[in-house]
Amino acid sequence: MKEGDHIYIYLDSNGVKFTHHGIYIGDDRIIHYWNGKVRRSKIYKSTWYGKTIHTKKHKESYERSRVVKRAKKRLGENNYHLIFNNCEHFAYWCKTGEHISTQVNEAPLKLFKKAEKTVKKKIWHEKKKLDKIIKKIKIHKMPKIKRFQFKF
Repeated sequence: MKEGDHIYIYLDSNGVKFTHHGIYIGDDRIIHYWNGKVRRSKIYKSTWYGKTIHTKKHKESYERSRVVKRAKKRLGENNYHLIFNNCEHFAYWCKTGEHISTQVNEAPLKLFKKAEKTVKKKIWHEKKKLDKIIKKIKIHKMPKIKRFQFKF
């Protein structure tokens, strides 16, 4: 890990998986949005909150020293918003100047896929119930009903 790296970890809160992002500034320290505020935190032995640290690769980015300066400039900021200004927006902005959160951008598609999976599972269970009912009906022989002919 090098100064100016955009780093992230995988987290899980009540079954909701997401990533948390920050900027590594050297000396086992990072700057990131945490509890609604841009803060400086310590990391230990390549782990952050006990999680393995990953480095985000960017095709184009500022020089490392500039990335660190941009992160330090925002220390103390408390304009956190889950959708419009989160830790990923912060790290992307420090690194590239772009205000991006892929998690936010991909959330609607992920929600749709989860809903689709739930609906498919529900349909499958209902089909199984219906198959059992049909099987029971086939097992019991239905009495033949005589046709009545009416003559007028």
